[in-house]
Amino acid sequence: TEVTPENATKNATVFTCLSVLATSVSQLPVGVMTKGDKSFSPVDHYVNDLLVKPNNSQSQYEFIHSIITDLMLWGNCYLQKVMLPNGQVIELIPLPSADMEMSISASGKRTYVLNKKVYSENEIIHFRDFIGADAQGLSRVKQAARLVGIDNAIDNLISDTFINGTSASGIVSFPDDVEPSTAKAFTDAWASKFGKGGTTRGSVAVIGGGATFQQLSPMSPADGDIQSLKEQTTARIGAVFRIPSHMLEIFSGAKYSNVQVRNTAFYRDSVAPLTTLIEQKLTAGLL
Repeated sequence: TEVTPENATKNATVFTCLSVLATSVSQLPVGVMTKGDKSFSPVDHYVNDLLVKPNNSQSQYEFIHSIITDLMLWGNCYLQKVMLPNGQVIELIPLPSADMEMSISASGKRTYVLNKKVYSENEIIHFRDFIGADAQGLSRVKQAARLVGIDNAIDNLISDTFINGTSASGIVSFPDDVEPSTAKAFTDAWASKFGKGGTTRGSVAVIGGGATFQQLSPMSPADGDIQSLKEQTTARIGAVFRIPSHMLEIFSGAKYSNVQVRNTAFYRDSVAPLTTLIEQKLTAGLL
């Protein structure tokens, strides 16, 4: 199955990366302050009230969480500014990133179109994650789609190995030749009872007519080094989202001292750039 932003969250590693980033950023305070004030003392400004309740359906936490999620999945996030005639913004409404189209004129003016409705750049706050030559941001999920697909394949292989490991699979030998129709009927009956999805997996099979059964042991995840490969793909997907491996339950080589360093690096290299982006875009769009 092709990996897309719509289905990528079904992958446990991608979902965990999104959750770690979005919850980390969403818990941080946000507000209008006096320039140069490092004590975080919000001033009396209507934008602070707006940020506490950006719209009728979201709290501040949910609002920031949705911004990060859209950025990670689609590479873009779009907020519609609902304004009074005097230009004061009274509501910020997230728009679906999947359906938004954007064009840019020769002079650099941006126009946004959603379901045939046209928005000017003054009506939209546009966040971009990874910025290249294009006017829109690049989706981390799309860039790492092949890697996520490999991770999905490993999960499916582990699942199949587990299911087949509880099935009675092997070779049944008869002393005489067996008609093809008889062999097929026997195989189908065996599979329905003792095979994958069978109703009596793990029970005892009784075979008559002089037949003998030879058990075939399926390859375990350890035999195929699947567990090591799973850790590698998990860590590589985490690197795309800049999530330290210990936050993805990979503790090989992790010690208290280097975990502390990794946590510090996470907030410096992963969280801080996102908060800077949100701060600058909201400042430009609201003040």
